Amino acid sequence: MRFSINTLGCRSNLCESDEISSELERSGFQKVDYRDGKLHFCIINTCTITSEADRKVRQLLRRIKKTNQNAKMVVTGCFVRQNRSFLEDNEVDLIIDNEKKDDIYSMASEIAKIMGDGPAAVRARQKPGSIYNNSFGPRIRYHSRPMVKIQDGCEQHCSYCIIPITRGKYRSVDSGSVINKVRGLEKAGFDEIVLTGINIGKYGLDLEERHGLPGLVEKLVDKTNIKRIRISSIEVNEVDDRLLSVLSDNRERFARHLHIPLQSGSDSILKSMRRPYSGQFFMEKISKAREVFPDIAITTDVMVGFPGETDEDFNKSLGFVEEAGFARLHVFKFSSRPGTAAGKMNNKIGSFIKNERSRLIRELGMELRNKYMEHNIGRNLDVVVEKIDGEDGLVSGISGNYIKVYFRNVIDYSKLRGKIIKLKAEKKFRDGLFAAAPG
Repeated sequence: MRFSINTLGCRSNLCESDEISSELERSGFQKVDYRDGKLHFCIINTCTITSEADRKVRQLLRRIKKTNQNAKMVVTGCFVRQNRSFLEDNEVDLIIDNEKKDDIYSMASEIAKIMGDGPAAVRARQKPGSIYNNSFGPRIRYHSRPMVKIQDGCEQHCSYCIIPITRGKYRSVDSGSVINKVRGLEKAGFDEIVLTGINIGKYGLDLEERHGLPGLVEKLVDKTNIKRIRISSIEVNEVDDRLLSVLSDNRERFARHLHIPLQSGSDSILKSMRRPYSGQFFMEKISKAREVFPDIAITTDVMVGFPGETDEDFNKSLGFVEEAGFARLHVFKFSSRPGTAAGKMNNKIGSFIKNERSRLIRELGMELRNKYMEHNIGRNLDVVVEKIDGEDGLVSGISGNYIKVYFRNVIDYSKLRGKIIKLKAEKKFRDGLFAAAPG
């Protein structure tokens, strides 16, 4: 039975989709591309963080239905909670609430039912249960840097954000399950894993062990031999002295990269956003991170056009971003979300101003990105091999400090994928750097 799974949104969604695909393939289903037009069923794992994300979900759903008119449609993810009537009107066959999609076995069984095959289509075996406690290890992996989901949910309730509504309360994976999963990935030959979640700095608040993220990464260092651990997006308040101390004591085992969302360089806008820090606090934290990891890549998110953002507020963001010297920016325009405090604010910013502010800060972001890449020319970089371009024989990967690196395919690519190799950056190339083996 042929299926496709299509993912929109964050790393947590990608991680969940990998696990769902793996379990379904293990149960005898065959994964294909929906554009083949020969699907039996299709899963869409959705995002709703902005109105643009909603538009992409609706567009993808209609496109798949057009090319696969007889396929059953399964939709899950953050879009589901606020858009159930739309999904029902578009005759989606199975709607799976966000909090239920981690129960992969039940999902496989329900899909088998709507296909008319019943639970027998799912191979008899010990029930793996939740995505969180599945200790079978890697079966079929789709990324050269596998993601390990350690946490779900957010309770911060920033005024613009719908995620606490769609994802719910904090839910952490017990450390034993995380360790088992990482050991499995290590055994499968991967050199780097990415710890991901919705708010990973809150890891462990709901567990009896309550050792937090620093305690978890200490255990991973002690109980696994994975060569490199990358921490995905983390709030600045969670980058505390204990976490920095753990990273410092084990610096060869961690990627020299932290993604810390800023959102605004204006304290008044941060307050309206309900962000629990000031610009000064943020700057002090990233300065301390740079003391621990010289040449670390600190990347960030910046929002423009939040209700009430004046020209002065925006200029403060520009100045802050330039002073902070971020290695990369993710810029996005404020999008009103239903059920959020900011969605009810009256002093909205017009589209023209939002577009112009987005353009200006993106241009600054590109200048900072180019400056950071130039700083790395001539340096030795530890690169995880990811993709090969069949036309020109180029291979690409991601360095520990989050630069895309290209190099020539001189040995069997299949033996390199997922492995860390040392390369010397020679020059800027495409969206990254070109490198060669160090002499």
